[in-house]
Amino acid sequence: MKSYLANRCQLVKYNDCQSNMLQVKAGFPQGFIIGPLLFLIYINDLSLHISPNCDIDLYADDSTVHSSSHDMNDINMYLQESVDKVSQWCKNNMCINPEKCMIISTTCILRNLTPLTVKINYILIENVNCQKILGV
Repeated sequence: MKSYLANRCQLVKYNDCQSNMLQVKAGFPQGFIIGPLLFLIYINDLSLHISPNCDIDLYADDSTVHSSSHDMNDINMYLQESVDKVSQWCKNNMCINPEKCMIISTTCILRNLTPLTVKINYILIENVNCQKILGV
C-alpha cells in the first residue's frame, strides 16, 4: 500500500511541450481498481461533520447535503452550518469547488420565496429548481 501511494510524480504533456516532473503529495492515482475504495475509506467520516438537522448522501466523489423544515430560515441555517463544517473537514487535503455546488429548492421557486443564501468561502452557492443527482 505504501508503494502505491508514496513517491508519486506527475507531469503535463501537450503536443510537443512537457512540464517539469513534480511530486504528488495528496490524492489517489486514477485508473487503478483500489483507488475508489481508498477514496471511500478516506471520506467515510464526512457524514460526522454535518449539522444534526441535515442528512448527507455520498456517491463516489459527489455528496448531497439536504435538510427540510417549515421555516426557510432554518433550512438556510442548517445547510450553512453543514457547509461550514464540511469546509473545515476538507482542510485535510481536499477542497470544495463552489462553482460546482448548487442548492436545489423547488419550494423557493414555486412559492416565490427568497432563495437560500448558503456560501462556501464567501461565495454564494447558485440556487436552481432542478438538477440530476448522481447515484439517485
